[in-house]
Amino acid sequence: MTPTYFAAAMYIDNARWDGVPFLIKTGMGLMENRAEIRIQFHHVPGNIYRERFGHDIDLDTNELVLRDLPEEAILLKVNNKVPGLGLQLDASELNLLYRDRYDVEVPDSYEHLLLDVLDGDSHLFMRSDELAAAWSVLAPILHEIDQKSVAPELYDAGDKGPINAYYLAAKHGVRWDDGC
Repeated sequence: MTPTYFAAAMYIDNARWDGVPFLIKTGMGLMENRAEIRIQFHHVPGNIYRERFGHDIDLDTNELVLRDLPEEAILLKVNNKVPGLGLQLDASELNLLYRDRYDVEVPDSYEHLLLDVLDGDSHLFMRSDELAAAWSVLAPILHEIDQKSVAPELYDAGDKGPINAYYLAAKHGVRWDDGC
């Protein structure tokens, strides 16, 4: 009954980010070891292609992906009109895979951190106020689990994680891309 998975929708309380959900998930023992940031762009009002695709979010969501694991990359997934007279869209991916673009050994994240420790460089490390803010979010949840007020949702090792994480994403009109 050890909590090993966390998924939440969080909001920033200011005018710029009002109403924009930041969906976060992390877990252990999952199907895939991945570390990335995904930015899914809203659909524009009055989209002339809406009738072609209806509301199929897999086909009409533009997305920016900044990946650290399994291989460092910057990906831009965009929908573009197929050339010609028709109104057909195609999903394309513009990618910068570091291993393909640069003929150098790219150290992984932990190697970067260890080198920074040796150099006395702390710019990639969390500040104490950031750590306190992170624990201010998680500590009450862990306290509720410890008090048996909330039972963690079970999932099998090597699985995609708890099913309710997918309901959370659907509630906010986004999807988790698990590579499945």
